[in-house]
Amino acid sequence: MSEDLPLNIYQRMHKIMEDVSYVQKEDKKVNNQYKFVSHDAVTAKIRPAMLRHGVLAIPSYFDISADGNRTNCSMSITFVNVEYPEDRMSIPCAGFGQGIDPQDKGAGKAMSYAY
Repeated sequence: MSEDLPLNIYQRMHKIMEDVSYVQKEDKKVNNQYKFVSHDAVTAKIRPAMLRHGVLAIPSYFDISADGNRTNCSMSITFVNVEYPEDRMSIPCAGFGQGIDPQDKGAGKAMSYAY
């Protein structure tokens, strides 16, 4: 492949994977029981590489439902080559998340976990 040709979405995703190392669990614990990797930690690690390699992630949320204080959310995601937007990779069932919150944050938690 010529060095002059632009990278396709799969090559760009490969470059991102080369740049992004393992995301470590944080020192905080949930209910003093287990450590976790936060949405913010993942975003902080992945975003610079996605910007550098020209890839945009577009989530599509579906099947959002609430049962008491539990919100469930399923999502798909499409990764777009920003240089050639018609060049994209879609993952139909990329994630599922749950948010348990007696107040108003259940949907946001579920969407963050799914993403």
